[in-house]
Amino acid sequence: MAKSVGRPARKTGAAAAKERAAAKKRYRSKSVSERQAIVKNRSKAAQKKADDKRYSKSKTKRDAYHRDQAKAKTKAPKKPATCQQRGCKRTDIEFHHQGIDKWLCPTHHAAARRSK
Repeated sequence: MAKSVGRPARKTGAAAAKERAAAKKRYRSKSVSERQAIVKNRSKAAQKKADDKRYSKSKTKRDAYHRDQAKAKTKAPKKPATCQQRGCKRTDIEFHHQGIDKWLCPTHHAAARRSK
């Protein structure tokens, strides 16, 4: 009698956490061939349904993350004509994000990365 199960709905609480830990321990104690047999007997349709549900639940979080990333890019300082390091007049510049948020030439950019 082969079980045909997908990923079950996740239960919450301390008892469920203990149950998950015990199941993980049981799974890890099995041999490679036993693990492969377990995976082979899973229902692909049930897995897909659970994956789709999980994907749709986390969609709002992903959208918010990408919105925040887009906002961060628009807040970047406008690109000047030359390196913003005092005394440097090079025009081939790149944006340095970590801490100082300046447009620097490759030489000063590398130096800023090393100083962190």
